[in-house]
Amino acid sequence: MTHRDNAGPVCSLKFVTLLVALSPELLFLGAGVQLQNNGYDGLLVAINPQVSEDQNLIPNIKEMITEASFYLFNATKRRLFFRNIKIVIPATWKANNYSKVKQESYEKANVIVTNWYGAHGGDPYTLQYRGCGKEGKYIYFTPDFLLNDDLTAGYGSRGRVFVHEWAHLRWGVFDEYNNEKPVYINGQNQIKVTRLLESMGENVKPHHEMRNTVAVDNSVGNDTAFLVTWQTSGPPEIVVFDPNGRKYNTNNFIINQALRTAHLWIPGTAVPGPWTYTLNNTHHSLQALKVTAISRASCSDIPPATVEVFVEEDSTRFPHPMMIYANVRKGFYPILNATVTAMIEPETGDPVTLKLFDDGAGVDVIKNDGIYSRYFFSFAVNGRYSLKVHVNHSPSISALAHSIPGSHAMYIPGYIANGKNH
Repeated sequence: MTHRDNAGPVCSLKFVTLLVALSPELLFLGAGVQLQNNGYDGLLVAINPQVSEDQNLIPNIKEMITEASFYLFNATKRRLFFRNIKIVIPATWKANNYSKVKQESYEKANVIVTNWYGAHGGDPYTLQYRGCGKEGKYIYFTPDFLLNDDLTAGYGSRGRVFVHEWAHLRWGVFDEYNNEKPVYINGQNQIKVTRLLESMGENVKPHHEMRNTVAVDNSVGNDTAFLVTWQTSGPPEIVVFDPNGRKYNTNNFIINQALRTAHLWIPGTAVPGPWTYTLNNTHHSLQALKVTAISRASCSDIPPATVEVFVEEDSTRFPHPMMIYANVRKGFYPILNATVTAMIEPETGDPVTLKLFDDGAGVDVIKNDGIYSRYFFSFAVNGRYSLKVHVNHSPSISALAHSIPGSHAMYIPGYIANGKNH
């Protein structure tokens, strides 16, 4: 598709639609979009597998971004436009000359299309966890917004709404009508349905043990597996106990000596509760041992609680403080009032425990958005540090937010006549 004005062709927009079979909740690790010769390349749109197939959805996405490219090009005085966009669709949709994915995946999506309704209805919004001028996580649209033409009377054209959300995502602009965090924030006040994924590792001395616990709640349990990796010629001594006391040992694991991995698959639905594992380094040298636990949702209609941990990339050098974030959600809904604790462990010295907060103060940009965060100042020197985050939530405490805080497109009820909103 080509935009034209009186000067002739100004930019070319290319769409590629891809077919993929991946987990619908792995949507929180946005991929980088490259700006080359004034055009944005690599924008990735992902449609959640729970979205019903509709023959108008993909054309409407293309039309929205094409229109957005035109608005962006003119608003930036012919400096910026969208050049290359890829759309990832669910594998359950009927093939229609779609290309196979290469490196694209849901976890790299910049724009998400999924069903969600709360206090803000189906407002388009952008998840922003950093301060003013910092990139956001992803843009979110509902299928209803993309398919129901009547909604443009309240929101305005889809292309303009996309540019509005792009300003949140790319440039860290905040809404002036944001109820939780109005206008801008200065630099000093910065702030699965698929699977639960937890990975723990540490250097274990000869004939010493590594112990830990994985909590499996009742929203997950299907396809539960433990993966153990090691460095030496043979596996460590492995023991896993389920919440009922059933014991699994090394003999129950499938060993791959070439890859130095051991798999344990739990049949059926795993028992909810704490699963405890122990790895004993039976060799005569120090080695890194690691356990990864994976469990999918017990019911496709009930998303599990998930935790995503990340740090501010440009702040992880001594003596600058590190910004730690933990995104705690159930599906797309933020989990509130949780106790979130980070443990930072240096190569030498004692570990430091740090409680993270979702109170809108300090490094935390928006209160009650499910993103718990805090500055970590206790760096001594540059070096390797391990970061672990533990989340605890009491069932008696109100958990889920009924809306998603963030930068929303404002809906103005009314109608459009002669190009004016009434």
